[in-house]
Order: sequence, then C-alpha cells, then structure tokens
Amino acid sequence: MKTIIFNRTIKNRIILLVTFLTGITAIGQNYELDVTGSLQFSNGLIRRSDATVLRNGIELKKYVAFGAGATLEITTINETLNFNGLASLQLKERSNVAVTPPQCLSLNQTAVLNSTQAIEQVVTIKGCDANFLRVKLIPRIGNISLGNGLTSEICIGNQLIINAPPGFPNAAYSWQFSTNNGASWVDFPSSFNKTESIAATLEEIIGPTHLDHLGENIVFRVGQNDKRMFSNNTISILYSPCAPLVDVLNYIPPNCNGESVNIIVTFDRILENDETFSQITIVDLMNGIQFGQEIDVTTDTNGGNIFTFSNINELENNRTYFIRYQMKQNGILVPGFITSTQTFTYTDSPPLEFEVLLESEISCFGESDGQIRININPNNNGSTGSGGYKYAINGSTPISFSGITTVVSNLSSTAFSIKVFDANNCTEKQ
Repeated sequence: MKTIIFNRTIKNRIILLVTFLTGITAIGQNYELDVTGSLQFSNGLIRRSDATVLRNGIELKKYVAFGAGATLEITTINETLNFNGLASLQLKERSNVAVTPPQCLSLNQTAVLNSTQAIEQVVTIKGCDANFLRVKLIPRIGNISLGNGLTSEICIGNQLIINAPPGFPNAAYSWQFSTNNGASWVDFPSSFNKTESIAATLEEIIGPTHLDHLGENIVFRVGQNDKRMFSNNTISILYSPCAPLVDVLNYIPPNCNGESVNIIVTFDRILENDETFSQITIVDLMNGIQFGQEIDVTTDTNGGNIFTFSNINELENNRTYFIRYQMKQNGILVPGFITSTQTFTYTDSPPLEFEVLLESEISCFGESDGQIRININPNNNGSTGSGGYKYAINGSTPISFSGITTVVSNLSSTAFSIKVFDANNCTEKQ
C-alpha cells in the first residue's frame, strides 16, 4: 500500500469592473482555497484515484494518483483565477477509474460562497478506503483606509471613518482596536461590526475609558473574528483632545422645592483666545433631552476655565445629567461633540407641606376669639423638614413656633392668607 498526501493552495481573486468617465478601476476580493487530503491506491486493487475541484462547474484542479507500477504524479497547485459573482465549489473523488464502470465512485458535494454564509467554508468528501479531499475557502481582506480628508490624528468627538475593500461576505468584517500597539486586541461593539465601513467616534468604539487614551495611538484592523484571520494591514490613529475637557462638574442641590439651581463646569484648561463654545448644554443621560442650552458663549470670564449654567429650573427629580458641547475655533465650527464623563443626579428638595384645622369657632358675632391649628405634615420622604418653622397671616411679620404644630388664637370671622416657612425660608401657600 502506498499513500500520497497533498497539501496545496489555490488563490482565487474576484474582479469587479467599474467604469468611470476617467477609465476602469478594478476592485478585487482575494480568497484563498486551501486543499488538503490523500489518495491511496494499491497495485493489486486500485489502478487509479482522482479528485477534482470545480468552480461553477468548470474544472479548477484535478489530482490523480496512478498505481500498478505507473509513475506517481501530483500536479502542483499554484493558480490565480478571476471570476465575478458567486463561487460554487464542487468536489468529486473516485477510485479505480481504469475499469469500466469506475468502482467506488464518491458522491459530489457542493459549497456556495455568498453573503449569507460563514466566510470560511469547508467541504470534505470521502471515497474508497481512506481516500478524501478537503477544501477550505477563506477571504483575505487587503488594505484598509481612512475616509476622505481624514489624517492620522483624530480629535475627541470627531468621527473616525475607516474602510475595508467591499464585496466580501458581511461576516468577514470583524473590526478590532488595540490601545497597546497590537499587544492585545478588543472587538468593536457589535453595532459597528459586520460591515465594510465604520463611521463612529472613539468614545462610541472604546467606551467610557476612551479619555484614558488621549495622546495615545490607537491601532485598528479587520478580519474574521472567530477564526482570528485578520489582515496584516493596520491603521494607527493619534487620539487628541483638541479642546478643553470637563474636569469638575459641581452641582449644589436646591434648598427649597422647585428652586432653580446653578451647575458649575470647570475645564482642565483655559480657553484659548480663538476658542468659544458653539453650543453647550445639559443632557439627560437616559433620554437625551437637552436643558439650558447656550449658543456661541465663552467661559464666565474671558480666558477662564469655568462655565456656569445659571438659574436652571427645568430638571426632573432623581434624573442623571451630563454636559455636551461643541467648539468653535476662529469662528469656524469644529466637527464633533464632546461629552463629559462626569455626571450629576438632580435631587429636588421635598416640598414643605402643612395643613390648617379649625380649633374653635368664634363665640359670638363680631368676637375675635376663634382659633386655628397649623400642623406640619410629613413630606413625600416621610420627613417633617428642617424645623425652625414660622407662620405669617395676611402678610404679617412671621411668628416662630417650636415643634411641628401650633395654635393661633384671637382670630375674627374673616378670610385669612396663611404662609408657613421653614429654617431655609422655604414656604408653601395655603
């Protein structure tokens, strides 16, 4: 018994011709067809074994093994084929073809490459004894490139646009980035994968830790994620701030329910003479609704690093907010928005709640011996507030009382306007 083992590679290239007024451009999808297997024969049993690889029904390569003293022959596979459209790969294997009819004829098997299938397709056929043939078709993505007008430096908030050659199955486009010069790689978020072109900010790609990599080179590549067959071609981008960044976000909760507040934003550097905010706004973290938007403004003092949102009274209780802004330089809009990593949660002060009860009626018409009782009620947090309560009747000077209840005497038969104040001078009318 003799055995012939073959392990060769056929490289296929799909050529798409696109005609422009200026000429013809070719866009190639490079595939690698790996062929492995073995054909066995015995002088006394099998005269010849052959296996054939066909593409779209046309013979791509045939492997033949001769027995019975004939010269052994394996043809070297080293071809490049150009074709358009789908590639249908069909395998045939048969043994003892020197007799009629051929003995031990194997079944044909077919694999079709298209955009809905896995990008690495493997087909195996087995014939007589240990005869088998296995082919594996793998797309090889070539150079990736930056979008038009982009350079090797990108500012925070700007979109990175990178493109891979088109025409491969979607599964071929698995993008990764590295923040340590290729020592390790991280997959893009799933929403940005399986497409030949990427348009996203580095914040969207890297996530909340993107600010940790300012001033560093970020490397990108594309390939087949599950098989780790990535292109050797990479792109390196310097990630730069190109703008002041929020350093501290200071928020002081209101003393009284519904009271307006100020939000103080401190940046990590002063604004340059040619820098202004095209817009700066407070944004709800959950739904993206904007509040307090300011247009074409600078810091509180020219050349400073603090911006204050003043008298903001639109925020919702227990909602979390961040700051978003866009810059201008020399009056020209800088593309891209910058968002603060710092957030604050707006917590409104609970309302002061009280009730007025009739303690006793006046004894006779015209008398002034009526009484009422003022009770401080627990608010929606179950608290009766900050204490130090005062009441005022019909705009009179407020009168303090201890505890959470008091009786007001010497009242005549008339209408009263009553206000109650706490130690923060918060009030509720009744």
